[in-house]
Amino acid sequence: MSSTPHITTAVSHDSLHIPLIDFGAFLSPTTTPETKLETARAILSGFQTAGFIYLRNHGIPKPTVEKTFAESAKFFARPLPQKDALAWTSPEANRGYVAQGREKVTDATDPREIEELRAAEGEDLKESLEIGREGEAGHPNAWPEVEGEEFKASMLEFFELCKGLHVNVMRAIAVGLGIEEGWFDSYCDKGDNTLR
Repeated sequence: MSSTPHITTAVSHDSLHIPLIDFGAFLSPTTTPETKLETARAILSGFQTAGFIYLRNHGIPKPTVEKTFAESAKFFARPLPQKDALAWTSPEANRGYVAQGREKVTDATDPREIEELRAAEGEDLKESLEIGREGEAGHPNAWPEVEGEEFKASMLEFFELCKGLHVNVMRAIAVGLGIEEGWFDSYCDKGDNTLR
């Protein structure tokens, strides 16, 4: 890993090294071409070796991140019936609320066995809300009716900012690969992602 100040190591444990990269060194219009290329290569290398990277100065304002997490915490503090009313329905839509225990990992194929695993007390303590691109035909997002407008606005703002970040990360990967910077744009600019 480079010894330049914009690339450090965030995690180093048991031969796993996840880089912490100053993405501002790629995004800034005043960055030299050499620094931009070095940053792009560090991003590519992180994905090729660890499969993960950490980014700082990624362009999403800290107050926006804080507001998004605060709105998320308020959502998950809601009574279970309110959350269950927004339940995840299908893999095609991949939108809606996923209750604790819903995503236990198993290789079972028998539906009865799967339901028994879901009903059992155990390891899967997470819950989530899946949000996709707004306005996609046949796959609407599930939004809370009670005091849900601020939540919806916050999540959609964050979704759009993350979509822009995704495009920029893919541009960095393209530069790191030595291909045209916008090569991946048409594959990722619609926002076919999930905010979880």
